[in-house]
Amino acid sequence: MYVVAKAGPAAMRMGLIGASVIAPWAIVEPAKHRKHVQLQAVAARDPARAARFAAEYGVAHVAASYADLVTRDDIDVVYIALPASENQRWVVAALQAGKAVLCEKPLAVTTRQITVMFDAAEAAQRPLWEAMHYRHHPAMQLFLDTVRGGAIGTLQRVEARFVGHLPNKPGEIRWQAALGGGATMDLGCYALHALRNLLGDPLRVVSARAQFDAGIDAALSADLVSAGGIPAHMACSFLEAEHRSQLLAFGSHGSLRFDNFTSPTWRGQLLLEQNGSRRSLPITPSSTYAMQLDFVSRHWLAPPEKQHRVDSLANMALIEDVLRAAGLSSPDTAS
Repeated sequence: MYVVAKAGPAAMRMGLIGASVIAPWAIVEPAKHRKHVQLQAVAARDPARAARFAAEYGVAHVAASYADLVTRDDIDVVYIALPASENQRWVVAALQAGKAVLCEKPLAVTTRQITVMFDAAEAAQRPLWEAMHYRHHPAMQLFLDTVRGGAIGTLQRVEARFVGHLPNKPGEIRWQAALGGGATMDLGCYALHALRNLLGDPLRVVSARAQFDAGIDAALSADLVSAGGIPAHMACSFLEAEHRSQLLAFGSHGSLRFDNFTSPTWRGQLLLEQNGSRRSLPITPSSTYAMQLDFVSRHWLAPPEKQHRVDSLANMALIEDVLRAAGLSSPDTAS
């Protein structure tokens, strides 16, 4: 069992919606080492599961329901880890209750839902963040700065991939189209976001191909091009033997490869090649989730920033474009 530090006067008190498998990595583990973060309450669809989660990870309270959690007066920030199709309802409810919200990716299943969410954030004047945790790590900024600084010459091509092995087992939400499942929603969202980070918006989809199974894209690849004419390639899959991500930039005088850009402290590597010589660039040992939690703890009292709305909308729009080009539209389950 983890021992969580007691909240101090300036502590950020968090409530967790969804006793998910990602929550220990994304919130519990980094919170252990931050005295200014208090894990205050957890809620799950199954109250017994929430109780087990609270006991195992040292969460102070078990909320009777999601609705009970978002209205608690001892919570400042709500972390939501639900199927993407469920996010709009509880993001809006938490914002309307005056909470800041960190919501797992993908933030929604359509741009229309994202618009509703950020409208609610602006009305409540509370921040909403999509949990693209990798972007907070210094290694990602180092990748961007190295390429933009001309270390590999004129940028000519970019590739991003995120693949893994995810069997279609009973109850696996990522294999359920109605819940916002599919490789592009779950993994490709990172690859597309990384391409946008480097190349800027808009990216145009040239073509896309998918392997469909059980009504979802089990694997997908797409060719894109930036506004400046730089070609890009994206791939994601549930069907590979090994879980890995990779970001590659090719220039006129070299290349930069970022292995495991989504989790750089797990066998991550930044390999720079210049005119035939190779060297590794340093990677800060802190996890992406720790960096993300630090970001939230610095900004949870601030009003919403337009850049987060613009970024999440642009990423969802690109996901929709890729799926459409591959012959599959994202589900619209907005209420």
